[in-house]
Amino acid sequence: MGIHIGNNNNISNSNFNDKSRKIQKETKKNFWEKHPFLLSFISGLLISILMLFSFWNKIIELIENIFK
Repeated sequence: MGIHIGNNNNISNSNFNDKSRKIQKETKKNFWEKHPFLLSFISGLLISILMLFSFWNKIIELIENIFK
């Protein structure tokens, strides 16, 4: 006893799961590509600490004296 649907279950010229055969190139992201917010926060923190140093006053005075 069998199940016969349609033309005796003959399937011709058909492609099943054609889209699933696409090869996807797996690229591993490094830590900074996965967490760009953390990268921007740390870089902003480092630059703000650098701006707190006192030698910037000398540079600001030098630039102000050039334009006087």
